[in-house]
Parts: sequence; structure tokens; C-alpha cells
Amino acid sequence: MKHRPWVIGLVALFTSVAVGDGPFDGHQVLRVETRTLQELAAVSALSETVWSCTPGVGAVDVQATPAQRAQIEAMGLPVCVLVDDVQALVDAEAAQIAMTRAQADAAWFATFRTFDEIHARLDHYAATYPAICEVFVAGQTLEGRPIKGIRLSAPDMPGNPRATRPQVLFNGTQHAREWVSPMTVMFLADSLAEGYGSVPAMTAALTDFEVILIPIVNADGYVYTWAASQNRMWRKNRRPNAGGSFGVDPNRNWGYEWGGAGASTTPSNDTYRGPSAFSEPETQVMRDFISAQPRLRAHIDFHSYSQLILSPWGYTPDVPADHDLFTLFNRRLETALAINGMTYLGGPSNTTIYPASGVMPDWVYGARGVKSWTIELRDTGQTGFILPADQILPTGIENLNGVLTLLDTLREPLYLTLDSSVPAAIASSQTWSMRVKARSNTAVLSGMPVAHVRNPGGEFAPIAASSLGQDTFSVEMPSLGCNTALEYYFEAQGAQGQIVRLPADAPASFFRTDAFDVYDLFVDDMETDRGWTVGSPQDNATAGFWERADPEPTPAQPGDDHTPAPGVLCWVTGAAAGGSVGANDVDGGQTTLTSPVFSALPPAGTVARRTSISFWYWYSNNQGSNPNQDTMPVELSTDGGATWQTMGIISGNLNRWEQQTYTLMSTLAPTGTMRMRFIARDLGGGSIVEAAIDDVRVYVEACPRSGDFNGSGGAPDDADVADFFAAWNAGDPSADFDGSGGTPDDADVALFFEAWNRG
Repeated sequence: MKHRPWVIGLVALFTSVAVGDGPFDGHQVLRVETRTLQELAAVSALSETVWSCTPGVGAVDVQATPAQRAQIEAMGLPVCVLVDDVQALVDAEAAQIAMTRAQADAAWFATFRTFDEIHARLDHYAATYPAICEVFVAGQTLEGRPIKGIRLSAPDMPGNPRATRPQVLFNGTQHAREWVSPMTVMFLADSLAEGYGSVPAMTAALTDFEVILIPIVNADGYVYTWAASQNRMWRKNRRPNAGGSFGVDPNRNWGYEWGGAGASTTPSNDTYRGPSAFSEPETQVMRDFISAQPRLRAHIDFHSYSQLILSPWGYTPDVPADHDLFTLFNRRLETALAINGMTYLGGPSNTTIYPASGVMPDWVYGARGVKSWTIELRDTGQTGFILPADQILPTGIENLNGVLTLLDTLREPLYLTLDSSVPAAIASSQTWSMRVKARSNTAVLSGMPVAHVRNPGGEFAPIAASSLGQDTFSVEMPSLGCNTALEYYFEAQGAQGQIVRLPADAPASFFRTDAFDVYDLFVDDMETDRGWTVGSPQDNATAGFWERADPEPTPAQPGDDHTPAPGVLCWVTGAAAGGSVGANDVDGGQTTLTSPVFSALPPAGTVARRTSISFWYWYSNNQGSNPNQDTMPVELSTDGGATWQTMGIISGNLNRWEQQTYTLMSTLAPTGTMRMRFIARDLGGGSIVEAAIDDVRVYVEACPRSGDFNGSGGAPDDADVADFFAAWNAGDPSADFDGSGGTPDDADVALFFEAWNRG
């Protein structure tokens, strides 16, 4: 199968397509940073259409004409250009489709396909593989088009008839303009149909499940995006509304908690929810079809774009009762979808992106009790809905891997999940417990879950859990002495002897919790002036200098500090938003932020196990005409700033506050005269560089020194006293019990006998 690169489509564009006379001539896609619902509403009203699948306060992607862009910029909101020329992308897409169709040997997935082509392909599978494929029509759209799907499952087998297999449903194209959505669903159909009997994973999938695929839910809207008028950006169905507008958003029309946040009451709005829940034939058909599937276990609604795995709820920030189970599925899907190196972020829809009521997964889970997700496919805004055709196959491959992982997880006999977080460390002698949830799936839970625990290097020993009710269990964990650790995993058993473990591959993998005491040495939330300084002899930036301030939001800069309220201040490069994203960013060189002198030495009479420096940062360098060219070094000094060593280089562009922790003792020895500095720099033209620092913490994990001076392993005795004084008289550093670094003195003697008496 030969893949044609995107550049060929661009060549065709300039040789066969008249540029500048299309319906989107001059249109751009802008990422606008809104701060209030009023600003969001105003930007949405001013724009041609909203590209963000679920727009909310914060960054929103909109398509705008030059005049609309001017009006948005006049509002004083930060604006960043994502797509400079929408019409050029549409023209290139049309040229690529035409060129591919002109090639007799072009593969089916080499380009995007029409409504008729997709339905013909479904019929092809049914005709070619009649033993495993069955085409059906779930119902009709508003304009009378069929909502066609296909069922795939292996023939009846002894003890495994098709009619008893669990069902999974995957649908696409609730939103018309998201062309990679139906292609992804079709890639699933193609892989399963053609791989059955020859590819073990496909054979197992159809042996164990009935897979139901509906590639195009919103057929009228999808056909409209292919029309000669090239209304390529149409999102909704084609319902005529009062006042002359058209369309209801099918994915705001579902009946579970319909009519809440994230759905519009304005008919012309892209997220118009309709006059009532299930007012549209498309959602009615899908509701009735899903209700008629008695064995449905899981569902995915494919959309684009943003590379997200969104579980319920959309309508509320509250988490569902199965949140721990959704978290288990989400983490596994994140790993599976990363097969091509892409990052898909998983989490509840409401808090991962924005509130959205009346969405399909909320209804499927809330009304039917079926695990349900939205997956937002490629990309993250570089081309948005007009994804290049050479992205069809990699998108399909990674989502096929996700679907197979979903099926693997559905096969598990029991679900064993954490109901409390795993502590990396606890205080010595602390009483603590762990909670897990154990649910029956294909097997019935037998007895209580068990924790298997050990000290490092020892043998695992079981500790039985006790029931807290509602599938939740608690294990009382043993207390730990300072500078010791516990390794552990959990296990549950089904009535037929099936065993599941957490982690899944335990005991090869396990959880670990260390015990020691934590001492804060330097903590700064930046709310008061602790003596940080700006500037160094090497600084040469012309703008965007570090300042301690309350930052104003831009597409490259946070709108708030990291410290929870009432905190408002952080160190940031040019706090004011200005008239554009690049108005107050770092320009022309570097600007340096340096801490005051602080001590990283452990408290007197303790032995440091680990000394760490942590801070929260915001860094952005992925915008402008020359993105991803700069980094921010983090440097550390052990001599008050006379010399410096690089601790790390910050280059991530996650557009959110992130925590970074460096372990000091693994790189250089702590001293009493430490300083750290951050160097934000713009070393190349055309890049946007913004940085912020907040909540710096220097802390040591330490334990009291032992009176067993000679390390014999027994209780401290007279031999330890003799050995200590021999070292003390010789001025040996081992007798420096208070860690002062000087010649051992009377203070060290006092601390030694304190430890000796303690045993």
C-alpha cells in the first residue's frame, strides 16, 4: 500500500485549484484567551464558527474573517493564529481527494470518503465476509438518509453462540465536519473484517464480542460538508430553525441532564441543544438502537480534534461512582493510543476540557449504565478539522490499538482498583492504611482482597483486607521505622479461582512507600518579597523581564499564579497581556531570576536520605513563526552564586502549571549557601517565549542519627561510645553529629549521647 505524502496535495493545489475565490478566502483560525462567559459569548458571536469541540472559558479556537478578527482584537483579548489560511487548507484537501481518485490503484484509506462511498464499503464487507459481517440500518435522518452500520462477530461456536456475546458500539460523525471520525470507524471495520481468521487479535475480538460500528450518525450534515458549495465547516444536523438558521448539535441533544452548561439556547449557535431533549431524528434513532442492545458493555463516540479520552461526566465536575474504574480504563487507553508517539490525555470530560451537557456518553452511561467515552482524534489544532489525508492511517492504527486494549480490559474477570493514592513516603511510625475496590466482572469475587507486603529484599506476606461496603476494602498496613520501606501489591480471587492483581503484572511490579521524616528548609509561595533578584551580567533581553506580579492571561501565559487562593502572585516574564500574544514576551536575549541564599543542610542530629528542590513552572515556546526553538535552563549554586551548575533544561509546552523536582544529592552535595536561578531566553527570531515560577520548596527527607556509631547492628553500647570519642578526638567528620561541617565539638557530643540513649 503506497502512502502519498501531503506535499503532493499541495503541489496539486497550486497547479489545478484557483486560490483565493473560495468561501473561506481570508479566513483564519484563532486561539482566543477568554476570561469570562461574557467574553466567550462575544467571541463566539463575532466569529464565523467555533472550532473547539467543547468551547468554554479559557482558550477557544474560532474561525474568523479579517473583519471579525479585528473586532475580536478590539476587545483586548490575547489572540494567536493557529491556521493562517483556511481556504488554502480546504483547497489542498480537495486537490488531494481529486488526485487520489484519479489513480486507479489508490488505496481506500488514501483519502477521505463520501457518504455513498462509506456505505458502499460497508456493503462490500457484508458481501465479502458474510459469515462475520451483517449490515443494518438503525433508522433515518431528518432528510431521510439511512443511518447505516455493521455488526461483526464470529460464527456460532459450541458454548459461545453469537447471541450471547457482549456487545461494544463505536460510532462516528455526530459532528459533520470531523471527517477523520468516519474514516477511523471504517478502519476498525476494515481491520476486523479482513483480519478475522488470520490476525490473532482480530480473531479473538470477534470470537469474544459482537462489535457494532456506525460510521456516520449525522448523515445530512456530513453530505452537506461535501456539497459543491463547500460548506466544509458545518457541524450540526440540517434542522430548519425559526429565524432562518439551520441545525441542532446532535451532541448536545441527548436526554441525560439535557439543557445545562456548555450547550446553547441560540439556534444559530454551533452548540445549539435543540428545543427539547431528543428533538432530533438522529439522536432518537441512536437512543432507540442503543436501548435495543441488551448486552452492550462499552461505547466510544469518535470526534475530532484535540487528542483526548473523555469519560463521564460532561454536565458536572462531580465524578461518577465508577470514577476509579474509568481512571483504570483511561490510563490503559492513554498507553495504547501512544503507539505512534502521539499523546492522548484522558479524564472526565467536564474537568479535562469544559462543561458540556446533553452529550452522548453521559446518556449512555447515565441512562443505560454502559461505560462510554468520547475520543477526540488527531490533531491538536495545527490543521484541526482539515486533517491531512496522510493522517488517516496512523489515526486509525492508534485507535484500533485503543479498541483492542478496551476489549482486553472488558475480558478481565474482576476489576481491582485503588480507592486511595499510593503515598511515596510516610512519616516514620505512622499508622496508615490503603483502600482498594474489587468488583465482579465476568467472575464473582471470592472472599476478601489481600495485600502482599514485604521489606525490600524479603518475602511477600499476605495481609487480609476488611470490607467497608460497596465493593470497597481497607488494608491496615504495618508502620515503618525511619529510613525503611514497604513494597506491596494487591490480589483478588474469583469463585472459579481466577486471580487479578494490582499492579496487573505483580509481583514483577509493585508499589513502594518509604518512611522518613520530612523537613522544609526553604519555602516561598512568592506572595511576599523573599529577596529574589532579576538580572545577571549575561542578560540582554529587551522585553519580557521577570517580575513578581499577578499574570494576565494570554495563549502563552497563565491567567493565575499556582498558589491556591488567596495567593495571586508569581514570578512571570512580562505579566501584562498587551495587545497580542507576543507583546510582552521575552525578546532579544535572556532574562535571569535568582533566588536568595538558602541552606539545604539537614537539621542537626539527622542524616539526610534525600534533599530535593521542587517548583511549579509555566513555560511556552510553541507559538509564533519560529516555535520550539528556545529552552529555559535551571541552574544551582552551592557557593552563594560564585559558580553555577545546570540542574535541568525546561522545554515542555503543556500550556499549564507543571511541577518539577530535582534531587539535590544525586547531582551535587547540599551546602548552607545555596542559590538557584531560572534563565528565560529568546535566542531566535520569531519565537514567543513566556515563563512563570511559583511555589518553590526545598526539603530534606531525613532520619535521626543512630547511636550505633560503629554500625554493628545491635543496640548502642559502650563500644559505640569508645568509637565515637576516638573519631571525635581525631577530628574525624564521622563525629560531626550535627552536620555543621566544622570540627566536631561539644554540640556533637550532646547529640551523640541523645541518640545513644534513644537506642
